[in-house]
Amino acid sequence: MGPSNLTTSVTAGKSYMVPKLARDRSNWITWKSQTLTTLAVGWGVTCHIEGTARDPPQIPTFPYNHPLMEDEEDRLEKAEKCWEDYHQ
Repeated sequence: MGPSNLTTSVTAGKSYMVPKLARDRSNWITWKSQTLTTLAVGWGVTCHIEGTARDPPQIPTFPYNHPLMEDEEDRLEKAEKCWEDYHQ
């Protein structure tokens, strides 16, 4: 298997090598396990692949020039973090 038969993904300074899926799918089991491992470890998207990811809560909106109270800021920050984690 030469370099042209590999796909490389670099995440957080680590390099992951996954063989390309053969046209006849003869390497399906190897390709699938290595791809899923790379996506889980490198990208943290296992819940999206398995279909268990939940939509993040709606980001609260406030009227223009509305001074945010501490609890409103906390709600906003929490919702934004959930949104960012979901859409990584």
